[in-house]
Amino acid sequence: MKKFAIPLLLLILTALQNSLFEYIKVFGVKPNIVLVFVICITLIKGNPLGTIVGIGGGILEDIFFQGAFGINSISCMLAAFIIGSVEGKIYKDNVIVPGFFVFAGTVIKEMIVYLFLYLIRTELDIMTALTSKIIPEAIYNTILAFLFYRYIVKFVNKIFAEQAWKY
Repeated sequence: MKKFAIPLLLLILTALQNSLFEYIKVFGVKPNIVLVFVICITLIKGNPLGTIVGIGGGILEDIFFQGAFGINSISCMLAAFIIGSVEGKIYKDNVIVPGFFVFAGTVIKEMIVYLFLYLIRTELDIMTALTSKIIPEAIYNTILAFLFYRYIVKFVNKIFAEQAWKY
């Protein structure tokens, strides 16, 4: 049952993001709680788990949200992979570290999304996107990371605590 905990939580977070968080917008921007969860998992467990969770979260975002299918999957996977590559080199117990990486991961993910959108549509102003969506969403996600990182750590530790190699 524990192996289904992360996919089930990703599904619940996607449903919450698609329903409840549509009404919790600040300055017209809603948080991406799926991305916050993916980045926190990546910080805790590193690659390849973080990248796999990133692909899963991105696919769920692609399924539930409108737009070109695959953009969220690729961008969430790449953001998780980049952050997962530095996982072993950082001190994760400081509350500032997850906030910094959630901010950076949000910017990376959204810049990749806007790069894909630029390739599809040529009318895209990156400075407007940065000031009106990307940076405010990154700040919003960072605040959520500060609030929920310790609970995600407890959740992940509980899931992976009893996993032992059995021969």
